[in-house]
Order: sequence, then C-alpha cells, then structure tokens
Amino acid sequence: MRGIVVGIAAIAIAACSHRDPSPRPRAPVAVHEERVTRRDEPAPPVHADAPAPARRELGPLPGELASLRWPEAPRITRTVDVHDAASLQRAVDEPGTCARVHGAIEGAITVHASDVEILMSEGARLGRVTVVPGTHRVRVSGGTIDGIELSPPARWNPEPAYDEALMITDVLIERVRAEASDSAFVIRGRRVAIVDADVRAERYSLWAGDTGPLDGEDLIVAGNTFRSAGPESTLRIHDVARSVVVDNVLSNGRKHDYRVHGRSDLAYAARNVLLRTGIMIGNQPGDAVGSVVLERNTLYLEEPSMLEIDEAAIRRLVLRDNVVYTDRWDTFYPYPRVREGWIVEHNERHPFRPYVAER
Repeated sequence: MRGIVVGIAAIAIAACSHRDPSPRPRAPVAVHEERVTRRDEPAPPVHADAPAPARRELGPLPGELASLRWPEAPRITRTVDVHDAASLQRAVDEPGTCARVHGAIEGAITVHASDVEILMSEGARLGRVTVVPGTHRVRVSGGTIDGIELSPPARWNPEPAYDEALMITDVLIERVRAEASDSAFVIRGRRVAIVDADVRAERYSLWAGDTGPLDGEDLIVAGNTFRSAGPESTLRIHDVARSVVVDNVLSNGRKHDYRVHGRSDLAYAARNVLLRTGIMIGNQPGDAVGSVVLERNTLYLEEPSMLEIDEAAIRRLVLRDNVVYTDRWDTFYPYPRVREGWIVEHNERHPFRPYVAER
C-alpha cells in the first residue's frame, strides 16, 4: 500500500469534501394552498385498462429487505390526450386521470391530485414536474423532461411543520430521459421507484432527503444511466429506510457517485458501474447510518475519492465481490482495520482501464 492509511481523509476530500457548502438541491417552493388528498378518502374505481406498474427484476436481495415494497399502481378512471400546458395541468388536477402527452409542452407542471399518470408519446417533452405534499399513486413514463420533484411532507408558516399525512407515496418514474439544468430527481417520499431512466444533470441525478424528522422508505433505483456534471454527487440518499440501487451506470465529473447519510438504514447497492468517482458513507455531521451492503459493483476510478467512510457513524457495512480499476490505490478497502460485525471480502483491485459499455 502507498501510505494509504496516513492522510486518507485529506486525499479524498481533495476530490469531494464531506463538509459540502451546499449539499442539498435548491430550496423547495413553499406550498400553502395545495390540494391534499386525504388518506381516508374512498378510492375511485380502477379503470379496466389501467396498466400495472413496472416490476423490474432486482435480483436476489438481502433477507432484511424482504419487506421492500414497489409503488402501488394509480387507480385510473379516465384517459385524456393533451397537447398543451393548460390541458395537461387540468388533467393532473383531476384524480384518476391518465394524461397522454403529445409534442413539446413548455413550462412547469404541478401534480395536485392522487391517482394520476403522465404517459408521454414518442418525442414528447415536458419541463419540470412537481408533486405536492400528501399525493399518492403517481406514474410518469417515457418522454423527455427537465426533472421531477416530490415536495417535502410539510407546510410552511413560515418554518416547516412536518406531518406524516403529507408524505408522498407510491410514485413510479420509468423510461424517462431527463436533461436537467439543475437536479433531475428530487425525492421525498415512500415507495418510490425510478427504473430505466437516462439522465444528464448539472447537479444531482438523484437526491433523496429533506423529510425533517420523518424517514423516506422503499426507494428503488434500477437499470438507469445517471450522469452528473460534478458540483454535487450523482446519487445521494439521506434518511431513507430500505433503498435498493441495482444495475445502474453512475458517472460524475468530480463528486462521489453513490452516497448514504443521515438515518438511512438497509441500503443495498449491487451490480452498478461507477465511473470516475467512488463511494461515501456516513461522513456528514450527525450521521447515524444503519446497515449498508455493497456487492458486485465495478468502479473505474479516475479521481482519488474511491471509498470514504466514517467508521463510527455506520452500524454495519458489507463490502463483497466488488472490483475497482485504478492506478491510485492498491486495495478496495483502504483502512487499517475492519470493525467487528462488518464483512469485507473478495474485493479485487486491477490496474485502471477505461469502461466500455456493453452493446
């Protein structure tokens, strides 16, 4: 080893400081008059043609994730075709609506109703989509967008008051192309899945957090290609119980590709390809991360920040069967000891070679 133990924090911080001056996405817009669907409202009848949500194969999961839940499908009662922003906004204000989007629609759209689908035809394009607090069962599929934001479970007056009843639930984002001038997916919710998306983002490809004292749950990120320019990390998870990140390609210009912080627990990442940068876990002030399992991931490391962890802030860590291609490090786990109860085994280091995507 090349003196890895001495000065490892300084080396990693050179590529990605864990004292980020602006770690979060831009502050959410305060929503004071949003329409909130109550959990005890009777559900509308399900349309006979309503498609089921995606159930992408996730591979074998640790036993602790047996309770992981996919989003529930929207309960669709009508379908409308829309070609302009006003028609689309009216559609997503009405519960039980499937809006089929055609062409390019400029401007932002706000989803106020539960049980809504936005299905985008070939070549369709939208601006930014925001989902208001307390909304349930939303699906966005296909097309090109600037980004999707799920609002925090709170009201502002002027400070946020967090409320379980305002937690967004059951959101599926699939086969979307995001060309984000800021962050692509800003996620605060439970039972959220992002599958088979293609993203280019100036900041985060995916940020999950900002839920105050409440925890997000059941975040599924599978089969995506996320590219972040580098001011922030590619995929960052805060205060989420049960997250599964599998079969993705994650790349970044400077910051870490995969990060876990806050009260997050049961974070599982497998079979991902990480380009240029690496992994950070538990390095933020106040972090108390539970169990994190990283296995069968492949890193093509060009920056020095390969694996940066705060041992005291992580209850359990499993690093197994990972491969790193790098000329900067001699081992995948660059720390002098493995804590009791942790598993670090069968990880390989090879000289750097460029990533070649499978055709």
